[in-house]
Parts: sequence; structure tokens; C-alpha cells
Amino acid sequence: MPHQPTGHGGSLGVVPSLAAGHLRSRVRICRWPCLSTPPWIAEDDVLVILPRVRDPRLVTIRRGGTLTDADHRLLALWAALCAEHVLHLFESARPEDPRPRRAIEHVRAWTRGEAKMMQARAAGGHAMAAARELRGAPRHAAFAAGQAAVVAHVAEHELGAAAYAIKAACAAVPHSQSQAARLQECRWQRDQLPAAVRELVLEDQCRRNDLAGRCSTAEPPRTPYYNVRSCRDVIV
Repeated sequence: MPHQPTGHGGSLGVVPSLAAGHLRSRVRICRWPCLSTPPWIAEDDVLVILPRVRDPRLVTIRRGGTLTDADHRLLALWAALCAEHVLHLFESARPEDPRPRRAIEHVRAWTRGEAKMMQARAAGGHAMAAARELRGAPRHAAFAAGQAAVVAHVAEHELGAAAYAIKAACAAVPHSQSQAARLQECRWQRDQLPAAVRELVLEDQCRRNDLAGRCSTAEPPRTPYYNVRSCRDVIV
């Protein structure tokens, strides 16, 4: 069994589990069509990124899909990078709150076998709770960190982390610059994709582009949210 860090200071420690009802008084619970969606996300904030029909390529082998543990870890690491890229937007507003950063640390520890899936998932819940009193870019950045952490539980949350990071980048600039910010963040995210999962993520973005677009507007986006015009289009 890998050693589980439990110390203080620079170590991750153990994130307390989310007891039933712990967040119920603070966050309205959303009833999801997909049972694997985390239950602690407020329905007025959530990006409904998980499809009703799951892609077996993004379901782990132990759960009946074809996703290997190695590729699952790569997806988690990429999601962590996406979230970390906008984390400063949260920390500039709440420098005393370590929850989103700890969520990113926990999912990275999970990829190394140093934290359990449930610990990463719980850390993700705490990161998303950190967003509840905020608005705009800091709020979206905290959600990005939370979504990255729960990739350890459900791999398809990798696009939740990416899309919330894009949303944070857009919210951090004037509205007239938001389209350019979206494209810039998308390009940066695309450049970080590991080769082993690059095509899988691009095809996943194609498949879920409409869902991702809803995170920034109630209207269908005029251009694809991830700017993927075809499943093999890697130039934005």
C-alpha cells in the first residue's frame, strides 16, 4: 500500500470526508441525470458537462469501459494543469483559502498512488464549496480545481476542469476581450495535452461541445466552445 501523507506543513494531510448533509445547508443540491456526478454542486452554478450516454473510452476498465489506469492518470494530470493555470484568479481574491490548491495537490497525489480516490474526491468538494461566496473569475477558478480533483472518481470531469478554466479566463477580462481570452486559454490547454490521450480528449470535446458552451451562455455558442471544428482539428 502506498504511504498516505498525514503530516502538517507541506504535506497534503487527510481531507475530511463530506458527511451527509454537511453542505446541504450551504449549497442547494442538484438532482442529476447521471448518478456519478458529484452531489455537492449548486444547481445555479454547475456546468452540466457529463452526458447522459457515457463514452466507454472514458470509463475505466474496472467499471466496464476501456480506459486504462495509465490514461486515467494522464487525464487527471491534464485537468490539474488546466485548473492550476487559472488558480491565481481565485487566490488573488481569497489568498487565505487553500482549498482549491489542495484539491489540485490531492489529484496529483492520487496519480502517484499517494492519496485515495475518495480523498481526492472530497478535496474537490471542498474546493467547489470555496467558490460559493464568490462571483466571476475567482468562482470559476475554484470550480475548475474542484472538477480536476474529481477526475480521480469520474474521468469525464476532465472537461469540467477545462471548461471552468476557460470560463474563468473569460471572466477575468472585459467582455470585449472574452472571445480572445477563450481562444487563448483553449490553445494553451490543447498544447498541454499528453500525446497518449490527445485524440481521445479532442474527440470528447467534439462530442460535448454543446454542453460545455452552456457554461458561459444560455444561447448556443456561435463558435464551438472548445473551437473544435472536427475531431482531428488541432489548430485553433
